[in-house]
Amino acid sequence: MLTRVTRCFVVIAMTLWFVSGCTEQTDYPLLRESLDPEFKAMLKERVRAEFKDTRQQLVKEGKVGIVIVDISDPYHPRVAEENGDVMLYAASLPKIAILLGAYVAAERGDLVIDEELRASMTRMIRNSSNKDATAVLQRVGFERLAEILQSDPYRLYDLEHGGGLWVGREYGGELWQADPVNKITHGASAMQVARFYYLLAPTDWCRHSIQQRCSRYFRSRPSSTNSLKD
Repeated sequence: MLTRVTRCFVVIAMTLWFVSGCTEQTDYPLLRESLDPEFKAMLKERVRAEFKDTRQQLVKEGKVGIVIVDISDPYHPRVAEENGDVMLYAASLPKIAILLGAYVAAERGDLVIDEELRASMTRMIRNSSNKDATAVLQRVGFERLAEILQSDPYRLYDLEHGGGLWVGREYGGELWQADPVNKITHGASAMQVARFYYLLAPTDWCRHSIQQRCSRYFRSRPSSTNSLKD
């Protein structure tokens, strides 16, 4: 929230739809290669119009990150950003990284997602449960999660782009380590969060079982966790 803007960032108006249909083309543009100067000019104008002077100053000081992604045409995304690669303390937001880590570990055969774990994953995302986030994180492991976030094709923590999504401490518990670049334990950048959701968008990625499964947790809540069974 912008009431605590010095410790958070904003990902605004991402035009993403979690649907089952997939397209045939595979060469979707990278968000970093889709920056649109006209779109950015519109963003800067909206920041001036909507933000008070103090909040505009926070943007100028790099204490807020904003990324807008329009994928109404997924083959030609439009991206505008302000401080998109600035990594900031992000509180509960990096729980999305734990969700991804669990499914990648499961696909590799290193983790079994049983009913108990699936229920914890659901509460972690839909209720922002710290207890369940820690439980899932303990099953995935700090080192494995860090490796996944830095691996291809995800690169959601990237040293060449100032870091990104990082979980270096349990929620309310054990410290592992802060990220190497910014020394943040629960961190994210607006661009890396945008990239995470872009991977879940209805592009060729949606054929991948990991993206399909992760996207379910961001839809409207089901009547029970049973509807999230694989």
